[in-house]
Amino acid sequence: MKVRPFFRPLVLLPWLWLAGCSDAVTGPEEVAVIESDLVLFLAEATGASAATANPERIKAAVVHAQSVLQRAKDFLQTQQGISQDVRALLVQADRACARAEASLEGGNANTTLRAAITCANLAREAVFLARAERIATVQDRATAVISEAQRLVAAAAPLVKDSAPEGVKVQLAHAQRELTLAAEALEARRFAEAIARATRASVIAERIIRAFG
Repeated sequence: MKVRPFFRPLVLLPWLWLAGCSDAVTGPEEVAVIESDLVLFLAEATGASAATANPERIKAAVVHAQSVLQRAKDFLQTQQGISQDVRALLVQADRACARAEASLEGGNANTTLRAAITCANLAREAVFLARAERIATVQDRATAVISEAQRLVAAAAPLVKDSAPEGVKVQLAHAQRELTLAAEALEARRFAEAIARATRASVIAERIIRAFG
């Protein structure tokens, strides 16, 4: 896959409204889904440890990942000209969700959580990338994706309190670093890298907002 993601006026941002990784994909009214997202996020931030997750919550995490993937697919079916990069992300997400389901049946909690995390993240990334691709030129696309990532990271940062798990702080720091590197890549006209890094920063920041906002 070629693409894995100063700054122009915010006129470009409506193309990227809080990417379908948020309300459009997970639905804030679904309490169980939100709780599962928190389980997934905390599991990822702490190395996918299932030590404190009971079987019901692990199963809910798999169901949640499948829901994120299905909603991403539903959204992308409404879009024209989906790129091979986006399709490749969906294929990888499908495989990850299949691994999660198989691991769940096999009773492997850690593998289940890791696969569910991968599935949900890839589905979210596909939506971010598809929305970015609606912008005509790659330079404008990179600029808009970075601007959206800046907005999300800025919104996520105050939510990570001193009392937050250390892994969550690491995740935020990773998003901030990816954003910095994305800006540097844009400046160097490495647009594919800029889009990939900014997209990853957005996915992390959006999940912090979903979990702690």
